[in-house]
Amino acid sequence: MLSKKIIVGPSDVDNSLLLRLSSLLKYTQDISVEAVENSQGVGKKCRENNLLWIITRTQIEINRLPKYLESIVLKTYPGPSRHFIYPRHYVIESSDGEVLIRMISLWFLIDSKTRRPTTIPNLDEALSTETYIGELPFPARIEKGEGSLLEKYKVLYTDIDLNGHMNNVRYIDLVLNLLTSKEIHNRSMKKININYSKEVYEGSTIELYGNISSSIYVEGKIGEERIFEIKIE
Repeated sequence: MLSKKIIVGPSDVDNSLLLRLSSLLKYTQDISVEAVENSQGVGKKCRENNLLWIITRTQIEINRLPKYLESIVLKTYPGPSRHFIYPRHYVIESSDGEVLIRMISLWFLIDSKTRRPTTIPNLDEALSTETYIGELPFPARIEKGEGSLLEKYKVLYTDIDLNGHMNNVRYIDLVLNLLTSKEIHNRSMKKININYSKEVYEGSTIELYGNISSSIYVEGKIGEERIFEIKIE
């Protein structure tokens, strides 16, 4: 298990002085890369073979969001794989050990040229997989909700990451930007599920469909093809 102490900085919070969900995803994305780079040469082997790690699903359960300038501990460890899907678990604790957030993301490897799924021999062993009591199970698919067209968004340069596609952090911002600050602050947002279906590239236009009521359901589509789904409860 990899642990990292973090001080929640000014660029990580919103105007309620609580951690943004996009900042949370950035924290977990960055520590995932660090963990893989430290796992028996897995990061180097991926680069040498032009392999990329891609997220397919994420589930987050929030007891409390960290506050501005709060000292927290972010922990991560890989769980056993299932059919070439590699789960990674995350726990955020307060400085006195209170569990603030639990999270799981499902990752898989693709060839950077063909964009087809692949793997590395003995990857579970190289990643040193672990299991712990209380960890979140594999997230299920999000049940499709009803809704209308909410917004269109053109993917820009700042949305693109080192893998050449829209970064997973940006999707949650797209959804939350459909609400005002006041509307966000009045919601508890204790459980978030995200399904990523297709890569999105610079210049694409995403149409956001869904509904915002006691819970939030939004799906992104390009034409008839679903790109992502997010449900916030």
